[in-house]
Amino acid sequence: MKSSSNIPIAQQNLAGLIVFSAAILIVFSLFYISPWSKQKIITVSGTKNALPEDVKVASGILDTDYISYVFLNQNKVARTVEKTNVWIKKANVTYDFPNQFNIAVKEYPIVAYRQTGNGYMSILESGKTGGTVSTGNLPDKFITLKIDDDKKIEELVKELNQLDAKIKNNIQIINLTPTKATSDLLTIELYDGNTIRVPLSQLTTKLPYYQKNKNIFQMGLLLIWKLVFIRRLRKLKHQNLKNPIRIKRKIKTRLIVKKPVLLLKKGKSQNRLYKVLERILIPKVQVTKEKVFLQ
Repeated sequence: MKSSSNIPIAQQNLAGLIVFSAAILIVFSLFYISPWSKQKIITVSGTKNALPEDVKVASGILDTDYISYVFLNQNKVARTVEKTNVWIKKANVTYDFPNQFNIAVKEYPIVAYRQTGNGYMSILESGKTGGTVSTGNLPDKFITLKIDDDKKIEELVKELNQLDAKIKNNIQIINLTPTKATSDLLTIELYDGNTIRVPLSQLTTKLPYYQKNKNIFQMGLLLIWKLVFIRRLRKLKHQNLKNPIRIKRKIKTRLIVKKPVLLLKKGKSQNRLYKVLERILIPKVQVTKEKVFLQ
């Protein structure tokens, strides 16, 4: 009988490796057939509006799935979350020994809120609807959409995503007001008090034009309203009314309440305003307690 000292070192190492591998295989097999092989700890991070439980359901991971299956399909799980949950823009799955998985997500931002009979629905950057939002949870400043056509909303959101943040922050309400000539005509109410009518298909070209020429528009409108006001004062003066101050205040109130509408047609509107600035000479108005003087 040969002693172990007579066995070559190479054969001893090979035998040890075989025994170790067999032991590992046995342990793994026992673990694989035990309930522990399916006990997973799944966490979700990065959510603001989406519910973590909804993300877990969207991942498609079942309690009966083995840890090894989830480990080998991390990318597939992440893509499933992105396709299934409307809030999720990007997902990434990571693994920590021995049985922990984390789903890190990035959500689509909310670009507007659709006004419905039941309240407000959040509209995401993808054009999809996120869910109902109570009035108390609405931000202080947001875009309200009064559009019922889901396809039009998706087209509108694509256009809004291309606009500069300053322009979007000035938009208050967007109405779809189609006409026979323009089926996609939008009426946009701005926070600066102006109202714009522009086709949806030309939104990205016309709104930046308004932003660049905003001061010219406001100056032209101010001069036009002032001219109307002075003409009415002259007419009232000829009627020998007793209290021009009260009448002036009444007229000013009407002018403030009435909002001007700007038709953004590049070139024509600008030329029209320049003509107004060149041709109209507005006299100053000086008010005293007794009379209105036109200088």
